[in-house]
Amino acid sequence: MPKISNYIRNQKYACFYIFLSILLFLSFSFKLDTKKELAFQFFNQDSVEIAVQEVLGADSSLIRYKSRVKTPVCEGKICYEVELIFYWNLVGDFVNYELIPGKPLTKRKHEPFTAADYQKLTELLADKEPPFLNLKKEELVVKLDAVTGATVASIKGQTIEGAVYSCYTLWQIANGEVIDRIQRHTLQNMDKRIVRNIMAINSSDADYFLLNNFKKADFVNFTSEIQVLIKRSKGYFAKNAIEKMPDELFSNLEIQTFFSEQYPLLTYYAQTALLERLQNRTISNQLSKTLIENLTGDQYQNQLILRLATFNPEKFNDPAIRKLAKKLIINTYDK
Repeated sequence: MPKISNYIRNQKYACFYIFLSILLFLSFSFKLDTKKELAFQFFNQDSVEIAVQEVLGADSSLIRYKSRVKTPVCEGKICYEVELIFYWNLVGDFVNYELIPGKPLTKRKHEPFTAADYQKLTELLADKEPPFLNLKKEELVVKLDAVTGATVASIKGQTIEGAVYSCYTLWQIANGEVIDRIQRHTLQNMDKRIVRNIMAINSSDADYFLLNNFKKADFVNFTSEIQVLIKRSKGYFAKNAIEKMPDELFSNLEIQTFFSEQYPLLTYYAQTALLERLQNRTISNQLSKTLIENLTGDQYQNQLILRLATFNPEKFNDPAIRKLAKKLIINTYDK
């Protein structure tokens, strides 16, 4: 009899220790996952909790964000749940979404989304100015009777028929407050790897995100990166970058060599901005040669180059000065 009692008691202890070990393991695992992946969480204007996680690359650097979102979609008094995994890049742009297995999206009357519907939803969520941007939720549908309604004419055919409320609700999540919070989290963790991951997005928004958030020290620490951005830039980016770069960089030989190579490729406005930043500064032989070789008929630019020649007489030889003077005289005479 004592043997049976001891056996039962030992079995109870064994079960207790197994149960305790499982609890400790789950608790420890949860803490590890939370500490490692959770970037931030908040409640949006519809009181939906948004928990955003970091997505790390092979080198353990932050490459994007994701969130599994469950939100109610209401049409009048009828509500149903929609659940998706959202993905954003490092500057808060919506990238794509992922369906939860066993939870497809449906339209009115529980009609499942078609492949074309899913594609349309992707396009709408990525659109910064969707057709319903300036509409309130109650303005999406015009009531036909007490129980039915039709999409308003201004957006009909531009959303998913039978799922306009879903499109509207999901767009607000993908493009709402989360953008600002993502950008703040990215800036708080900015390092060289993240800067390069943002550059790899290769979009105007991403490039300007870096430019607008770089401090003076960042331009010095990321000199090679800012050169890449200027080299591949379009529009006014190069001009804006030149105007924002700290003064001391324009005396740097590496930067002057870079601009001597890029000067012919810059827009007129970027060239002018560069010439203005170079004033009263010692420039390299290579840069002075580039400026003379690329003289144009623009009198203001030529005057700026003449001032540089006056400040750097040893860098501009007699033929160069004569060429510059001739340009100025001809342009003055032509006017």
